[in-house]
Amino acid sequence: MSYNKKILLKVFFAFCMLCSGLCLNADINSSSQQGIQDSGIQISYTQSSFVNIFEGISTILQTHINDQNFSFDSKFLSLSVSKINLADLQLNKLISNAEFLTGNKMKVTLNFEKVYISFQYNVKFFNLISIKDEGFLADTGLQVKFDLLISANSNGTTHLAVSHLDLKTGQLEAHLNNKFFNFILQAALKLTNLTLQVLRNLIDLAVQIIANKFGSTIPTQVKIPQSNGIIDLSIQGQPFLQNGYMNIPISGNSYRNGTTPTPLNPFRQFNPTEYINSTQIFVDQQVINKLIQTFIQTQITFNITLPQVISSTTPIDSRSLSPVFPGLRKLKVINYPIIEPVLDNNSIEISFLDSKLKAKAKLGFNLYMQEAQKPETTFKYNNNVVYIVADLALDVISSQNFLTINLADFTLEDIIVSDEDLQLVNAKSFISIFPFFDQLIHDAVNLVIYKDFIDLSKILGFNINQVQIHFDSNYLHLAVLF
Repeated sequence: MSYNKKILLKVFFAFCMLCSGLCLNADINSSSQQGIQDSGIQISYTQSSFVNIFEGISTILQTHINDQNFSFDSKFLSLSVSKINLADLQLNKLISNAEFLTGNKMKVTLNFEKVYISFQYNVKFFNLISIKDEGFLADTGLQVKFDLLISANSNGTTHLAVSHLDLKTGQLEAHLNNKFFNFILQAALKLTNLTLQVLRNLIDLAVQIIANKFGSTIPTQVKIPQSNGIIDLSIQGQPFLQNGYMNIPISGNSYRNGTTPTPLNPFRQFNPTEYINSTQIFVDQQVINKLIQTFIQTQITFNITLPQVISSTTPIDSRSLSPVFPGLRKLKVINYPIIEPVLDNNSIEISFLDSKLKAKAKLGFNLYMQEAQKPETTFKYNNNVVYIVADLALDVISSQNFLTINLADFTLEDIIVSDEDLQLVNAKSFISIFPFFDQLIHDAVNLVIYKDFIDLSKILGFNINQVQIHFDSNYLHLAVLF
């Protein structure tokens, strides 16, 4: 691995750690609710669930990066984001960039495997990031300790300052201050930018060669047509804590190109459900009404294709599943359920026309349920791709100010079963669940099947004639007759 690639990996890893640091310090301005009444959408999430996401990302990065002889201790000192604007969406090459603009604005460009998104932030405070490292060159026999501060001055220009740098190798020790090291930092930044530009040129050349050989079958750049709709969201006020949740108030405009923007206001205060340990999104009824009024008779299509090169294994333990099935707390047979995405030719396509939303998803995954006492797998849903096609109609219950989705048509296609432990007969109506403990069965039957399942099915538009439950050996069979 070349030195420049190592630099890029370290910067990327530091960015993930910075995100984690932001989550850990998310209680800044916890009592602030400025601008909350002007918002149209509110997103609430618990700090613990959000931190766990970035801890998982860091674990995956550490697992897949071979060069691990470095460690960053990073945190946000003071950063206040007042507005985020979605600037552009297009298929492009692999690029990531962050720069400060005039007027205390920071523009961040993220490109992850051909998906290009550009955001612009209004930054109120200027001391941004503090990074400490103690040994990322330890494998060379050189011990390094340094403090790095990234900040922006009043006109928005980026500053990188090293308050102290200690070098030690054998009998040689050196202590360098900010002035001495500033030249080295600027040279490293220029070298990194030069390397990225060379990579962009090589990618452009490769894409051009492929396009010349295969013609129009390889799209090099696709932008949203100007006739499509635009939704411009912004954060209205500081995030704040409420009932153990971090709340982010959001409002914005919805419009088609060339038309007058329709505000997504006003905002009604929502109370998060405390016992659900997950992200919750609350949308006011008038926001949905204005979206439908704006985009009626307008074709909106959004498509994402995930390439094979993205792969990861995400462990899910009983703690994260316990809000759904409380019986998992007492479950001893099954130790660690593991979901492994299979992202070859997966796609999600969503279209909106005539007040109806149509979604088609092609998803692949492996699901392993491992026993605590035996190494073999008791349940394996392996290398299968599930096609889900649904025609949805949007409806608003005015008395409750809730958005409900009436499911007009729902089908499962091309389901392939590769393991006898999963019994699936008549894909639309019959499901067999492999052995669970009595407590888990009790939770599922009483909390889901008899109450929530019937209520949910009515909301989704299912016409359920009968629900049958019976036991066969150690299996619980659930048959839903339509």
